[in-house]
Order: sequence, then C-alpha cells, then structure tokens
Amino acid sequence: MKKSTRRGATSEDQILELDQFLPYLFHLITAGLSNRFLGRLRPNGVTVQRWRVLMVVMNRGPRSMSELVKLTLIPQSALSRLVDQMERDRLVVRRLSDLDTRVVEVELTDHGRQMYWRLVPAAIAHAEAIVEDFDEQERKLLYSLLRRVLANLEVDAFSGEGPGEDPNPTPRGIRTRKSAAREDQRLEGRDKIVKSKTVKSKIAKREATRAGESKTSATRRTTLERSKGR
Repeated sequence: MKKSTRRGATSEDQILELDQFLPYLFHLITAGLSNRFLGRLRPNGVTVQRWRVLMVVMNRGPRSMSELVKLTLIPQSALSRLVDQMERDRLVVRRLSDLDTRVVEVELTDHGRQMYWRLVPAAIAHAEAIVEDFDEQERKLLYSLLRRVLANLEVDAFSGEGPGEDPNPTPRGIRTRKSAAREDQRLEGRDKIVKSKTVKSKIAKREATRAGESKTSATRRTTLERSKGR
C-alpha cells in the first residue's frame, strides 16, 4: 500500500515523491543548464564559472572578491583560483579600488570584454532554448515566480530589487554594446587619471631626491670650506 504523501502529512515514514520535491527539481534544472551551456562555451575555451565572472563584471563593473562570491555563487577558495587563472589568461586584472585603496577589485581587460561579446550569441541562444515553447505571458510569469522563490530564500541577487517591483520583469543578463562602450570610456578615463597620478608621484619623488642630494652636497661643501678655513 502506497504511503501518504499529501501536503501537510507529518508521518515519519512519509515518502517524498521526487517529481514533486522542488529542491530536487531545481537541482535537475541547474545540472541540465550547466551541462548544456558548457557545450556552447567549450569551443571558446571558457567554463561556466568563467562566464559568470565575465557576465557579472561586465554588468556591474569592477567588483571586490567578496562581491563576486555573492554574485557568481562561487565559493571563495574556488573563486580565488579562478580569478588567478583568468588574470593569467589576460581576461581580468586586479586593481585597487578608487573609493578605498584597502580593497582590491577585479575588472575586465580589453581581451576580457572581447571574450564576453564573443560569447553573447551563445548565451542568448542558451537562454532562449530554456523557454523556447513559452509564450510572452508565460515567460513574464516565470520570471515573477522565480523572483518570489529567491525572495523566500532571502537571496538578494538583484541589489534589492524584490519580486513584484517590476510588473514586466525581463532578463538583466545582457548589456548593449553602447552602454558597454560608455563603461569602457569611463575605465579608460580612470586609467588615464591613475597613470597621471603615478607620473606626478614619480616626478615629485625624483625632485625630492634631487633636492635632498643638492642639500647634502651643499652641506658637504660648507663642511669642507670650514675645514680648509681652519
């Protein structure tokens, strides 16, 4: 005789039906998504985790490691190794934050941004394949329900944007080339400022060194003249 699995049942010998157990279904979805997406990324030599870093930094700009852990869902130790590898492959670079020099941020290099745009078509195709037989209304409902699930799990993946705030939620994963170009210009401008400050700092140090050398030479001459006078 089949044991009861009705909602609200509290029997210790209750058997959970896999096709009705949401955590298991989400696990299947996650595994399926990763495997299929990896197949699309592999020709470019990129893993799903690398794509997450590229996508997050392209969308949010330079991020600290702690922020990347939260946004990419990659454990700290694994993320550190991943960023090391991506820096070695010239996809990202670590730099001190403009706002707090105690914080190191990860930002994309030109090569990293080029790689992002090369992967965008595969990412779009992957996202579309997930809901290819959904009409527009069903897609909007799905996004809304998924945001409610995230809210129930207290996962703040969208910087405080909770479910229901946008009646027509849309995927936030793709930036336009125009907005990305503006971000590139901002980063280039920042690099020029940093380089300018570095050059000025080097000049100041050089001048200070020369001033110190001149002062030392003057002191030696004065000492020598005094000794001769004696």
